[in-house]
Amino acid sequence: MDVLKGITFTVTCVVLGSLLVFIAAGGAIRVAGAQAAVTAEWSRIAIGCLGIVLVVTSITLEVIKLWNHRDGPTGNYIATQHGQPVHDTTPTTTADVFQPEVPHNRPLLAESDLHGLPPPVAEYLRHFPEFAVPHEIGAQYVRTSRESFMAAVRCLHRSLQPGERVISTDSLRFHRDAIFYWVRDGIAYLRINHEAVVRDVSITRIFVVARSDLDRYRETVRALCRLHALAGVTAQVATYESLPSNCRYEFAMFGGRFVDEVVFDMSSRSVIDNSVHWSTHKLAAFQERAGLIANYTDGNWTQLGRPVGDFSSVCDFAREVRDVIDADMPP
Repeated sequence: MDVLKGITFTVTCVVLGSLLVFIAAGGAIRVAGAQAAVTAEWSRIAIGCLGIVLVVTSITLEVIKLWNHRDGPTGNYIATQHGQPVHDTTPTTTADVFQPEVPHNRPLLAESDLHGLPPPVAEYLRHFPEFAVPHEIGAQYVRTSRESFMAAVRCLHRSLQPGERVISTDSLRFHRDAIFYWVRDGIAYLRINHEAVVRDVSITRIFVVARSDLDRYRETVRALCRLHALAGVTAQVATYESLPSNCRYEFAMFGGRFVDEVVFDMSSRSVIDNSVHWSTHKLAAFQERAGLIANYTDGNWTQLGRPVGDFSSVCDFAREVRDVIDADMPP
């Protein structure tokens, strides 16, 4: 319907404009006298043809613009709180989920530079060699960035063997940009989780939520837990106020062999550093922390991971979760 309205408006404007130009040109030609009759006729034809070309061109451009900015459950865009379209990165098929590639503008590392590194770390650095910082590797960690994080996560998950376990925490911050993560970019993370779960890797994610937010946004929290359960991830909830101070920020343990540590800046409300560690002392510290935080979860919120066979069902449910978020947090 919006496309038809746009086409109608454009056609009307262009036709009226062309008629005005046509009339003005005809009047000017008639002033020139009868001796210009033949020239006037050809001028009218030329102007008419120009008007037709303008109409067809405008209609084509309008259709392309409206089609690329269409809304709806199968569309590529959704409305923000200001009513403006923004790109929706929720994959429509499993093939649309992020696949790490080696960017062409990055030099490749020599295999000798990767000698002795854990296989998933070496694989990650092949994709993002700029993070092969010697003193950091010497301390048994590598950094990630917003761009490289998902590649690191995929490498770590693929290294896990059947029977190994992942436990992670996620601090839910209830402003729209943050809470929409799990139904936009976070779908790629859930796809990686799903791939691991079907290989018999166990994954638990503990949402850390302020008690006041949990009371106010219960339906959103419940929907996010359900979304994770469909991807095979067991979802649990712990209130921020109940946790020891060293358990209040995000981390993820991968099979007791790697830990992803997040440094979050409270003033800017953003992640300022993220790194993957494999040193024994770091693993021991976070292993203890993972066991501790599990004791503070509220069993009433737990949803056991039961992965669906087709991940596209998770993508479909993510769109339903968006509706729940909109109801809980109106634009």
